[in-house]
Amino acid sequence: GPESSGCPRCTAGQLCQSGSACLGGTCTDGRCAALSPEAILNLTSSTGDGTGTPESACPLGNGTCGGLCGPCGEGRSCSDAGDCASGLRCASRVCVATCEGQCGSAGCPKCEAGQSAQTGDACISGLLDARTLTCALPDHCTNGRKDPDLGETAVDFGGQCGSLRSDGAQCRVGDDCLGAFCHPTRAVCSPEHCADGVLSGDETCVDGGGSCPSGCAPRSA
Repeated sequence: GPESSGCPRCTAGQLCQSGSACLGGTCTDGRCAALSPEAILNLTSSTGDGTGTPESACPLGNGTCGGLCGPCGEGRSCSDAGDCASGLRCASRVCVATCEGQCGSAGCPKCEAGQSAQTGDACISGLLDARTLTCALPDHCTNGRKDPDLGETAVDFGGQCGSLRSDGAQCRVGDDCLGAFCHPTRAVCSPEHCADGVLSGDETCVDGGGSCPSGCAPRSA
């Protein structure tokens, strides 16, 4: 809130009701606007000791964000995630979008089997299906045995196998399984959703598409 309330003025990006509540003097759509160069100059010159600089008030983004100027937007420099605006992360000292849909990129977890990737280096398994451009599983991840010497922490799970389990592996919910279907009575990943007469698992049509052997009929125009 404003200084008259005994609280410091709000920095860029914080909620406000009027410009008087904001350090830069401008409230736009209920949030304090970024400080203008003039506002930064006023702040830094008000120290009275001649040592103030835009970089001391706003130490990031070439003196335009961080510190009193509030969090940095996408593409701005950062030292950790706390420097970046909500919904962004700090990767290679730059604020970038979150990891959703970005597996395998800098600062994000590697891609699970079945997820899209450009190179094998982006995959947990290190293997890329060149035909589908999706991450593939090593053979030991579908052999129905636990292979601790190959990094598995459960049958066909963990290590290069990732956190999604192949058919026959124990599961609790569909999200545990590569095929997105956990058998409700046997508690194992199962392809049986491909014949249950309803849209289930990772199907893109009833009993077809996804991991099912049957495809989907072309949509009529």
